[in-house]
Amino acid sequence: MAHSSKIALYFRRHSLTAAWRYAIALAAFVISFFVRDLLDSWLTAISDRGLIVFLPAILIVTYFIGLGPATLTLTLSGLSIWYFFLPPYYSFRLDIDGVIVLSTFLVGGAIGIALVHWLRITITRAEALARQREVLIEADPNGILVVGLNGRIQLANSQLTKLFGYSQDELAGQLVEKLLPDRYQRGHVALRKRFGESPVNRPMHAGRDLYGRRKDSSEFPVEIGLASFMTESGELILANVVDITERKRAEARIAADLRDMTLLNRLSNNLVREGAQVDKNLNAILAAAIAITGADRGNVQLFNLETSALEIAAQRGFADPFLKFFAYVRDERAACSAAMRAGERVIVEDVTSSDIFAGQPAKDVLIEAGVRAVISTPLVGSTGNVLGMISTHFGEPHRPQERELRLMDLLARHTADYLERKHAEEIEDTLVREIQHRSSNLLSVIQAIANRSLSGDYSLAQAKKAFEARLQALARTYRQLTDANWSGLDLSEIVRLELQPFSERAAVEGIRVALDPKCAQSFALAVHELATNAAKYGALSNGSGKVAASWAITSQGKASALKFRWCESGGPPVVAPTRYGFGTALLKATFSDARINYASEGLSCEIDVVLGRSDDPDQRQER
Repeated sequence: MAHSSKIALYFRRHSLTAAWRYAIALAAFVISFFVRDLLDSWLTAISDRGLIVFLPAILIVTYFIGLGPATLTLTLSGLSIWYFFLPPYYSFRLDIDGVIVLSTFLVGGAIGIALVHWLRITITRAEALARQREVLIEADPNGILVVGLNGRIQLANSQLTKLFGYSQDELAGQLVEKLLPDRYQRGHVALRKRFGESPVNRPMHAGRDLYGRRKDSSEFPVEIGLASFMTESGELILANVVDITERKRAEARIAADLRDMTLLNRLSNNLVREGAQVDKNLNAILAAAIAITGADRGNVQLFNLETSALEIAAQRGFADPFLKFFAYVRDERAACSAAMRAGERVIVEDVTSSDIFAGQPAKDVLIEAGVRAVISTPLVGSTGNVLGMISTHFGEPHRPQERELRLMDLLARHTADYLERKHAEEIEDTLVREIQHRSSNLLSVIQAIANRSLSGDYSLAQAKKAFEARLQALARTYRQLTDANWSGLDLSEIVRLELQPFSERAAVEGIRVALDPKCAQSFALAVHELATNAAKYGALSNGSGKVAASWAITSQGKASALKFRWCESGGPPVVAPTRYGFGTALLKATFSDARINYASEGLSCEIDVVLGRSDDPDQRQER
C-alpha cells in the first residue's frame, strides 16, 4: 500500500493532461483485452467467463488515474465483453445468462470504482493532513516531539534536534528518556505510563521544573506542554519543548535586583537611624558590597587627610599579612590607589595578568591571600573629593556584570553621603565644643597675653603695640578657622600669613598639613612670636638677614609626626637671653619638646608634633 501510494502521489504531482490520462486508461483496457483473449480457452469454463481479468485494470486506473478514465475503462471493457466474450460471439445480442453476467460485471465494476475512488480520496486527504501536520510541526519555533505510548520517539522536528544536538535519525525509535538527565529517568518512566493510561493535555507553565540533557551531556531548563492525539496506528503523545534558559536567567536577574535593591534600601534606612555606630555601619556597607558582587571578601578604606593615605576601616576575610600590607595605601601600585588617583572605579579581572600589579609586591600579597580579581569603587563626595574606597575581592578571575556595577554605584553614593553627613556632624560637634572651650579659655589666653605684654620693662606704648600684635595674630587664626568651619587649617597658610610683610626674605617649604583648631592656634602664636623676635632682634632686623621655615611628615608607628623647623641666617650675632620672654614661654608651654638654639650665626627652633593624638581631649585632628 505504501508503494502504491507513492505511485499515486507521483501521478498527482505531475498533473497529467486529460489526453494522457485517457490514453493510459485505453492502454490498460487493451492490455486487459489481450490478456483475456489469450486466456480465452482457459477462462470460458468459469462462471463469469473470465471477465474478472478486466477488473484489476479498472481498479488500478481508478486509483492512480481518476474517476473519468476508470469509467472509460469500464465502458470499453463492458462493450468488448458483450461483443467478444458472451454468446452469441461477435454480436450484441444476449441471452438471459449473458444479460445477467454482463449486468453483474458492470454493477460490480461500478461498485469497485466507487470504493476505490472513495479510498483514493480518503488516502489523499490523509496524506494531505499528514503533510500539513509535518509542515506545521517543522515550522513550529519550539521543539516538537511525537512519542508513542511505549515511550519511543516517532518524530522530532529540526528545532528539537538543534536544542538537543541529535540528528533525527539518532532520535528515531529511541526512548524519550534519552533526552532527560539520569536523575529524572526512572521517575519519568512512571509518569509517562500514568499519562498514557489517562492522557490529559497539559499546557505550558504547568507542572514542575524540568531539565533536558543534550548530546554533549550538558543540561538546560525546559518547559513542556503535552497533548495526545489519535492516528491510524494508535494514540500518540505530542510534546512541545521550549528552552527557558534565558527566561530563567531573566527571572534570576530580576530576583537578584529586587533582593539587592531591598538590601540597599534597608541599609540606607539603617545609615540614617543608626548613623552614630560608624564601625557597625561600615561593616554593613561592606556586607552589602560583597552580597551585590558575589565576592568572597572585601574591605572599606577611608581617606585620612593628614596622612594622605587610605586606611582600612572595615574588612572581611583577610588575615594579618594582607591587613598589614594595605593598612596605609598612598602611592603603592594597587587597585585601590589607582582608583583613588583616577577618582573612578578600577576593575582587575585577573590579578596575575594585570598591568597594575606587574612586578609589584602587592601582587604576591593578593595571591597569598587567595585573591585573583579586584573591584575598587571610590567613595566620591559632593565636591568631587575621594572620601574612601570599597574594594571587593574574588577567589577566581571575575568579570562583573553591568547590574553589579550599577548597584555598586548606588551603594557608593549612599556611603559617600553617609560619610559626608558624619563629617558634617563631627564638624558641628567640634564647633559646639570649640565654642564652649574657646569661650571658657579665650579670656584666659587674652589675659595671659596681656599680662606678658604689659609686664616687664616695656613702656605703655610698647606694651600696647605688642599686645595688639598678639591679639591680631590670634584673631587671624580665628578668622581662618571660622572660614574653614573649624575643620582645621593648613600650616603653610599660617606661616605665610605671619611672614607676609617679609615675603621677599622668607622661604617657606613644606607639604600640605591640616592642623586641628587648637594646634593651629598654638602654631599661629608661636610663629608670630618667632617672626616678631626675628624682626626686632634677629635675621629680619637688618637688611640682609633671611628666615627659612620648613616642615615634613614622618611615620611614628601608626601615627604621623610633624617636624617643624625655623632657621634664621644673615642677621646680627645672636646672644642667648638671660631670661625667657613671652614668646619663649609660649613655645615651651604649648610645645613642651620645642628646641631653641641660640647659635651666633642665627637662631633656630625645632618643634615635633604627633598628629592625630593629643593629651588635651579637646584637641582633635581632621580625619
